[in-house]
Amino acid sequence: TINIHASLLPAYRGAAPVNWAIMHGAESTGVSTFFIERGLDTGDILMMQSLSIEPDETAAELEHRLAELGASVILETLDGLEKGLIHAVAQPQTGVSLAPSLTRENGHINWDMPSKEIHNLVRGTMPWPGAWTHLGDHRVKIHRTLLTDYASGVLGPGEIGPSETNRLLIGTKDHLLEILELQREGKSKTSGRDFLHALHLPVAFC
Repeated sequence: TINIHASLLPAYRGAAPVNWAIMHGAESTGVSTFFIERGLDTGDILMMQSLSIEPDETAAELEHRLAELGASVILETLDGLEKGLIHAVAQPQTGVSLAPSLTRENGHINWDMPSKEIHNLVRGTMPWPGAWTHLGDHRVKIHRTLLTDYASGVLGPGEIGPSETNRLLIGTKDHLLEILELQREGKSKTSGRDFLHALHLPVAFC
């Protein structure tokens, strides 16, 4: 039996390869066709094809592109097998990594991390479980962020920058991270700028 997996095996074996690739900051991924065996995504490889991951691409967006790529690769695999042009090869023993199913806790933001790691977390957990944080007693889901070159400076991790910037800038371990879209629990999604102007500063995410 033939299967298809949304990674370049043996990397990211498991249920959530797209999410973990983005969360780990991978710059490329792809699809693999392989023979199913007893192990988790361990069967002999038939075909692989790679593509680049865009710097701000979310898991949902990447999954869509991989689905299109996978449709063509599975057809090529079946055609190649029928014509005797493809021969399976064993997966290498090096480069093995796992991509287990995500839980809600995987989306919890630790603002003490570097801004790029938080940005990748937001991208990689979209649409589920989604990246989230707390503002007071309320959970806030972060939908989209943007990296900046500004050092966090006087802003501590999770602290929100002044409203005069018209940008929702948050302190992290190294650089300010801009939140473009977010959603307070029980409310509609809003822009970072509108959310900022509704706040009574100073406040911080935690």
